[in-house]
Amino acid sequence: MGMSLFFFSADEAKSNGDPYRLFDAAVQFADRAGFRAVWIPERHFHPVGGLFPNPSVLAAGVAASTRRLRIRSGSVVLPLHDPIRAAEEWSMVDNLPGGRVDMGVVPGWNPNDYALAPDAFQDRWAVLFERLDIVRRLWRGDSIPRRNGRGEAVQLRLHPRPVQKELNAWIATSANDDSFVRAGELGLNILTALLIQPVDGFAERVRLYREARRRAGHDPDGGEVTLMVQTFIGETDAEARRVVREPFLSYMRSVQSLWKEVVDGLRVGSAASQEVFEDMIFERYFQKSTLFGSLETCLDRARAFARAGATEIACMVDFGISYEDSLANLGGIDRLRAALAEGSGA
Repeated sequence: MGMSLFFFSADEAKSNGDPYRLFDAAVQFADRAGFRAVWIPERHFHPVGGLFPNPSVLAAGVAASTRRLRIRSGSVVLPLHDPIRAAEEWSMVDNLPGGRVDMGVVPGWNPNDYALAPDAFQDRWAVLFERLDIVRRLWRGDSIPRRNGRGEAVQLRLHPRPVQKELNAWIATSANDDSFVRAGELGLNILTALLIQPVDGFAERVRLYREARRRAGHDPDGGEVTLMVQTFIGETDAEARRVVREPFLSYMRSVQSLWKEVVDGLRVGSAASQEVFEDMIFERYFQKSTLFGSLETCLDRARAFARAGATEIACMVDFGISYEDSLANLGGIDRLRAALAEGSGA
């Protein structure tokens, strides 16, 4: 099972004037250590993730400063963009490192993001697949019909041509059966998380994905299923619990839609205190849906994720812990990666 790093930026205010310091340090570490990829999101108008309004800009920097890492959007909110422009940007990035770009795409969930394209919000899933098809056709060298400034019909091709002949693409989704099935039918990869789905729900959606691939004539065992997981590996479970509890809960509070989903799912009485709510939420994630704990604990959990269908784990590292703890965490993640690479994750 592959290991990669995932970024979403918990709090720009904690950056001490250098908001990309952790990103830069982690990317260089991952490149040296032999991680598979780095995932760069797209998010607008919000402190959580707001460091990443255009992933292709940071991707160009990663392309110029690394030698081995795959460079992935995680993910482009494609309904916000002209697909020709998106294809141009990522083709440029693919040329910089000699062909190391992959593209995750997502319809997005935040209506404020759609201040950039309000008409696309209602039908964003349909728009996503329509525009991804255009991006993939351009990437292969097809021409796309448009009208120019004079109103004339023209055929447009992509320049510069990408190094890779085929774009490796992921659909980012969560607890949405239909999107897993559609990705399987199209032979695409999956990027998902456990924030609003339990492990058994994830396993069932992977089964739907594999079956859809088989029905559509794709290799049912092909295709990547990348699972994004908040990760902190400490010397002991107790140390990990101490380091991550408050930053993780703060992160969950900041993403109100996630907080509401989780609280509603707990179904406890309204008289329960906020402290009781938070203890229940934290324990639910700590024990089942994150890689928080000692190396041994996280290795066991990674094995469970693999049995459920994950072929790659994307470790989210910027959920609010300190810069110093984040750097130490990279070493722990690398030890986990090495253990899995040796076959311990089978």
